[in-house]
Amino acid sequence: MSTFVHPTALVDPKSDLDDEVKVGPYSIIGSQVKIGKGTIIGPQVLIEGWTRIGRRCTIGKGVIIGTPPQDTNFEGKRSFVEIGDGNLIREYTTIHRGSKSESVTRIGNETFLMAYSHIAHNCTVEDGVV
Repeated sequence: MSTFVHPTALVDPKSDLDDEVKVGPYSIIGSQVKIGKGTIIGPQVLIEGWTRIGRRCTIGKGVIIGTPPQDTNFEGKRSFVEIGDGNLIREYTTIHRGSKSESVTRIGNETFLMAYSHIAHNCTVEDGVV
């Protein structure tokens, strides 16, 4: 099965989409983003920054991942979001990248982030968390 990108989605050619990834309408995928096999990106999703998403994740409508942290000390340095395999991220969730240079916001495997959740900079969400 091949990767599908809706015609209205904007996917940077430098991004890395694995096999069987589906990108929904009006979603935007940035240049430093890597998305694992079988992940489904819903409509109107923004994924930017240095973001890695694992395999078989489902990302709902309006989710925002990898944007700069809400931290007044943030200096604009490179930082990351790492999301494991099999996660369900429901609509309008936000996940910010780390606030210090080379720092990480991490989400484990098989988590369920409910609608309107916010995962702040430098947080770690362990495997199986609901």
